[in-house]
Amino acid sequence: MSYLKQHPIQNSWITDKVDKAMVEYAEQFAEYLAEEKKAKEKKDVVVALTASQLRKFFGSVKALQLKTEALGYQEAEFVMLKAKLAYAEGRVRQKNNGKQLRIADFREVMDEAINVVDNSSDRKKSFANFINFFEAIVAYHKVYGKDNDKQ
Repeated sequence: MSYLKQHPIQNSWITDKVDKAMVEYAEQFAEYLAEEKKAKEKKDVVVALTASQLRKFFGSVKALQLKTEALGYQEAEFVMLKAKLAYAEGRVRQKNNGKQLRIADFREVMDEAINVVDNSSDRKKSFANFINFFEAIVAYHKVYGKDNDKQ
């Protein structure tokens, strides 16, 4: 079962305000993303989300944030983040077919957060809260992740 189905995000974290529960969710999610398991059975192997995978997406989000601050909300570029995540997941899936991929869970949660922003009545505020949510995940991943860029 997916992480998102077991641990749904609260739309209010994105549409309304960042709160303690959102930060706690980000910490638990980041710890989960950094988790890696080796096993004899391929289907039981868990491939962690690497710091480089996270940084690449973070770079895209931060570049979009700068552009949004200068030009206003960039709807097309924002929803295209979903395609970038799908591509990243596809690359990892090709190398690790049959294994459990934390990048798939990351994509699912980020897709949901992107949908919340896209359907919000105040996209500027929601986008700012999305950035905070994502930055919290990145920060906690740094704490829980190991030097896993060599995968």
